Amino acid sequence: MFFGDSKINVPQFTGSYYNFDASKNTLLYSLNLSEPVSSNEKSVQITNIVYESIAIEALGDLNLKLIPKSPSAYIKTNQSRDLIQSFLILSPIVKDELGYKRIKSFSYSISNSISSRITQTNKKNKSNNQFCISNW
Repeated sequence: MFFGDSKINVPQFTGSYYNFDASKNTLLYSLNLSEPVSSNEKSVQITNIVYESIAIEALGDLNLKLIPKSPSAYIKTNQSRDLIQSFLILSPIVKDELGYKRIKSFSYSISNSISSRITQTNKKNKSNNQFCISNW
């Protein structure tokens, strides 16, 4: 057992929609949807994905074996007392035959529900700037 300070090096993204799982050393993007979704967790469709390459050194302490080949998006709905919230969850970093890439923007749609586009933007009046470029 270890007590004291420990440091974990993970890629930085702009925004508060990222969750680091310290037990698996994985990073997930989790967008709180504007309205609860009662459809199947697998009913989300991700399209128009724009990627940018990322150096392996920039991945820090992420578990490279657990980085998926696709964003692996799904919907997770939680209920706590009278509050029902749905989240779009996906991997913001993927690997392919050329190396690793991070998602800059994407569109999504949910069967029988909502659709939207998440993109890199500099507008401060929108909350869609979670994928803005930041220093790694």
